[in-house]
Amino acid sequence: MDLRRIEDELVELSTTWEALRYKRPQFEQDVSGTNGESLSARMSSWTELLSQVDVVAVAANDADEAELEDAGHDNDAEDASENNGKVDGINGGLSNADDGEQGNTAATSTTSAAEEHTAMDYEFGMCLLGSGGGSGAGDTTIPPKAADNDNDQGGGKMSVWERYAKKNMEQVTSKSTPEQEVAARVGENEEIGMMMVEEDARPEEILSSLEALHGRFLSLGPKVEKLQKKSKERDLVTKKPRYGEKTMERVKLVLRSYAALEVGVSMSLDDTISGPGIISTLRKQIKQHTEKLEVEMHARKSREQEEKDRLALEATRIEEMERQRILLAEQARREEEETLAQRAHEARIRRMEEERAAEDAVRAADRDLLELVPNIGPDGVRTQIGHLKMALMNDNNVEGSALLSIALSSLRDMFTQIVRHPEEMKYRTVRRDHPKFIEDIGRHVGGREILIAAGFRLENVEGVPCLYSKEPDVEKDMDGWSDWFDNLKKTLEIIEDEIRNK
Repeated sequence: MDLRRIEDELVELSTTWEALRYKRPQFEQDVSGTNGESLSARMSSWTELLSQVDVVAVAANDADEAELEDAGHDNDAEDASENNGKVDGINGGLSNADDGEQGNTAATSTTSAAEEHTAMDYEFGMCLLGSGGGSGAGDTTIPPKAADNDNDQGGGKMSVWERYAKKNMEQVTSKSTPEQEVAARVGENEEIGMMMVEEDARPEEILSSLEALHGRFLSLGPKVEKLQKKSKERDLVTKKPRYGEKTMERVKLVLRSYAALEVGVSMSLDDTISGPGIISTLRKQIKQHTEKLEVEMHARKSREQEEKDRLALEATRIEEMERQRILLAEQARREEEETLAQRAHEARIRRMEEERAAEDAVRAADRDLLELVPNIGPDGVRTQIGHLKMALMNDNNVEGSALLSIALSSLRDMFTQIVRHPEEMKYRTVRRDHPKFIEDIGRHVGGREILIAAGFRLENVEGVPCLYSKEPDVEKDMDGWSDWFDNLKKTLEIIEDEIRNK
């Protein structure tokens, strides 16, 4: 089974190799928008690699070839047994249950080569066609150039590899020689290469696939070396080669394919005197791109920090301007309040002075008024009525007579209410600035004097200048109250007498 596994591994590696050739490294953050160079410019095609390998020089020396031809007829039975498995492309893809034996196992299957090909499961590789092999490493599967409308036997669509495996199965027969199979596979490799479509891929993904391919290639080396060593071994008894003719052809093709892969790896992937390989180049590009991104990110962060600092400085400047504006507004408000307070204080002082002056004038007028009434009581009332009559009846003035009648009538009504309701303060309180009082009594000489002579005082009642007749407390001063009330009644009688005598 070692030969089978090596064949399958080479199928996957050759498929991966050809798929990677059509990958084009492209960084996602590349703002230039330009694509990188496809790997096909540095990686030879599988056909080109095979053309550089000498099958005879890789597989066996000339002496081994001669001995192999001499022993070929004696090992037909062994070859029939070895070729009873699945035929797999160029290498035959045989079931190698007996590959480790000495080549003397008898053939156990009578199935024809054509029937064996019909029952095969194919997976196309660029140099080998193995069954059970993978489709490549990672994301390096070769994309088909266009959708295929052909359906397989199960009714589903066939992939690129399935279509070419089917074509290979139709071309290769049980009578095909390894050389004929090689020619058929070369034609298919060229056709597959023409169907490849270049596509962009992240350099990190390509590098990962290349490193995986390189690692698998290195891991395959000891197995191929062991296989090559076993191909040169001979039976100790019969002195015949370990493998039969057809198995040896498969071994030769494996060695040839491995040599082609080794050439490709050494020329393209590994570092050489002429320059670094693809892996080193990609690592350098990724490192440079990462450093470039870090520089750009640092520059962007620096710009962002500068903008942040600028905005913070601008915000501080605006805040300071607003603070200064508030301070100036507060200062202006305080100055205005102080000015208004000063003005109010000055106005209050002026008003107080004016009020004091007015009060002084009122008090002076009141003193003058009181001086006009030296006598209080009925005699004083008669005297003031005489002054009133003299002022209004001068030169027998008709109008003055009417005014005198109005004044006396108003005085009579006033004292009548007081005498009837001496307890009512409203009848004993006369506003000095009342329009009706001024019109009927107060404006005439002797009018206010009559009330003063009747016992009225000049007082402010609730801040209003009034002529007020204060009632003595009857419980405390019964005599005083009686004198006060008698004086009011006598005043009323004097006024009524003047009205009747008029």
